[in-house]
Amino acid sequence: SKGVQLTHGNLSSNCQQCQAWFQGFDPGKEIAVGCLPFFHSFGMTTAMNVAIWNAWGNVLVPKPEAKTILEAIHKCKATYMPAVPTLYNGLINYPDLKKYDITSLRACFSGGAPLPMETMRAFEELTGAEICEGYGLTETSPVTHINPYGAKRKQGTIGIPIPNTEAKLVDVDDYSKEITNPG
Repeated sequence: SKGVQLTHGNLSSNCQQCQAWFQGFDPGKEIAVGCLPFFHSFGMTTAMNVAIWNAWGNVLVPKPEAKTILEAIHKCKATYMPAVPTLYNGLINYPDLKKYDITSLRACFSGGAPLPMETMRAFEELTGAEICEGYGLTETSPVTHINPYGAKRKQGTIGIPIPNTEAKLVDVDDYSKEITNPG
């Protein structure tokens, strides 16, 4: 296993950067679904720390299975959920899905793996929520890129760098060659 040293400043900054991407969510008035493990940087930042930073409620789902997540959203009227693509697929394909009202969700965050377009479309149609796909890595606390919530997004991409994040595109065959016009 690898170890990465993150400071409280790193974690706090990443929460503030994520918050800048999810405009229109009121401090103290939202309910997050904590279905990602908090021992991993993705769950710790997007499910736990962002909720704490914003004084949101957080419905903890220690065993992330479709039924328990659907029950949590339905019962607690959750408005925000960060998850990995396999969880979104599991929710969409759950046999008793129609028993649960999950239309309280407004925004979701997806990372950890590429989100299939069919999954994104099916989940958004089902809930009315917008899934913002992003990217990051443990070493960056972890989020570096997100498709902005409620704004123009390019589905099937990791989005654009969050505030105060520098990024550059390089040629896949020659990493020393920077791509200045990717269009």
